[in-house]
Amino acid sequence: MECSICLEELSQDNPYSLSCGHTYHKTCIKMWLREQMVCPMCRSPVEPQHRYVEDGVMSEERRNYIESTKNIIRVLASIGVWVWPSLQNWRDENLEDILNMKITEDMLEEFAEKYGRF
Repeated sequence: MECSICLEELSQDNPYSLSCGHTYHKTCIKMWLREQMVCPMCRSPVEPQHRYVEDGVMSEERRNYIESTKNIIRVLASIGVWVWPSLQNWRDENLEDILNMKITEDMLEEFAEKYGRF
């Protein structure tokens, strides 16, 4: 069996299977999932627990950190609406889209690496 990303043989010590059943090298799928949130073979959406692959296993700490930080941002946006009611429409229309962007998650990770997790 070969990894469809790098086209090299899969060895016993480094395969990683997604929920759709397709298997890749851990390092290959880790790089792929940084850019794409779908399986390279069948294009089915990758479930959240597979999006953060660290040594072949999703880093639950990382996922929890990102979700916690997003919740803090949601609270801060709500406070902003309380102070400036004109922000209500903007928050309702844009906040979730911004929080779910890949670049936002990357920025949160970079912040955590520089300043620590809270």
